[in-house]
Amino acid sequence: MSEKLNSHERFTELADLVMDVQANDIERAEFEVLLEANPEWMDEWLDNHESIEHLIFGEVPSASPTFNQSLQARVRADKIRRSLGYWSPAAIAAVAACVGLLAILQMMSEKPVLPQFQNKAAEASLERHSVISIPDLEEPAQR
Repeated sequence: MSEKLNSHERFTELADLVMDVQANDIERAEFEVLLEANPEWMDEWLDNHESIEHLIFGEVPSASPTFNQSLQARVRADKIRRSLGYWSPAAIAAVAACVGLLAILQMMSEKPVLPQFQNKAAEASLERHSVISIPDLEEPAQR
């Protein structure tokens, strides 16, 4: 019984290899010998294989009824994002920021110009110049 079980396991392995076209000539010949001796194993292997395929590929998931509508909404939103109208407020703000930065740099680079009066009589001036006296500090006497 144990030998028959081992040969059945071997048949299953060989059937997988042969059906996946990965068996070499020796394995293919061994598979054919086992298949001729026990043809019912092939029926069993096919039943198991079909059961596994049914579990894996059996039911195709269905999409929700609103799938098409939500997909179309996403496509429209993506087209809007790619359009110029979507990005134009950001572009206008960037241009305004650049103009403001250039104005600030221009003002910082120029020397201030004070207005010159043509009428000297209207200009304010000091009547007399005061002299500022700064006291001289001497070092304290050496003790």
